[in-house]
Amino acid sequence: MTLGELLNLLRAAWHWMPQEKWDALVRGEHCPLCEQVGLVENKFSFLIAQLETSNLRLAKSQYARGYCTPIFREHATELHQRSPEKQAALMRDLARAGTASARVFKPDKMNYQLLGNLVPHIHWHIVPRYWGDPAPGRPLDASGVAGVCSSRKNIGKSLPSGVWCWRNENEETRFLAFGGKRVSFYFANNSSNF
Repeated sequence: MTLGELLNLLRAAWHWMPQEKWDALVRGEHCPLCEQVGLVENKFSFLIAQLETSNLRLAKSQYARGYCTPIFREHATELHQRSPEKQAALMRDLARAGTASARVFKPDKMNYQLLGNLVPHIHWHIVPRYWGDPAPGRPLDASGVAGVCSSRKNIGKSLPSGVWCWRNENEETRFLAFGGKRVSFYFANNSSNF
């Protein structure tokens, strides 16, 4: 099942969940993002970087080329509930992830969405936007899936840790490296470093 298909099922079936379930999620009880934020791979995404306060995950369902989600490692539901220092650190993580995506994918616009209506845990959806996409003037719908990253694996001892490889729907190899303060995305023989 793709992310778009899952979102369509959720849209069709989801209304406000029972209050007690919502309250438990707000408290961090059985929070799926808390449970999965550090996994190397889960059903929906790959861990590609541990940033200052969040983990950056690349979505398997690339409904927009470069779609990724920085997820705050602590359970918190609202940005305004964090200290000014944590807020600043979260914004640095968001800027770093957005910069990496923008430099690699060259979108015409970048959307940053902080919602939390389904899972009340601070996380962003970084959605690169491209001229001619099907939703000018509004958020892009995840049901229009453009591509899927089907696998991720460590390349091995010939490359440093933090370098990952996957193949997209066209079987083109993609590489991604995060290390220290530098982020590198490698696409075929093309690279973007900063």
